[in-house]
Amino acid sequence: MKKSFLLFLCLSLFAIAAKPQLFNKNAIITYSICFVAGASDGVNDAIVAHDPFPNSEFWSLYSKDSYENKEKYGWLRREVFTFTTDGYHLTKFVTYTSYTVAVGVTIGDKNRNWKYILGKAALSFAASKLGHTLTYSVLFK
Repeated sequence: MKKSFLLFLCLSLFAIAAKPQLFNKNAIITYSICFVAGASDGVNDAIVAHDPFPNSEFWSLYSKDSYENKEKYGWLRREVFTFTTDGYHLTKFVTYTSYTVAVGVTIGDKNRNWKYILGKAALSFAASKLGHTLTYSVLFK
């Protein structure tokens, strides 16, 4: 894991050196959203692997109430608003929504240079992994 992180760090530094415009307003918004997505994914992994809140009806994946929350309110909550039933589904929803918004923000960027897009992708990935590492390995260690 450390080797792949160092590889992406080197790619990110290369991208920064190659394109100083990687820190315009649009790019910083994208990196921030990717950080949130990574942090949400880290919380999700912590919920699955460590169950940091075993007595919580909402945050414990293994709680009986988590399943009952889906069935209690019928079809709409079970199929459409599943993210309101437990922490696992909420963090998945935040992760997927954040990445979708980040792609939308990037599409709105006027710079279509492939080097810029590659650098922005590398920095977005690094921001996502930083968010994941801070939540999973530091906060819920």
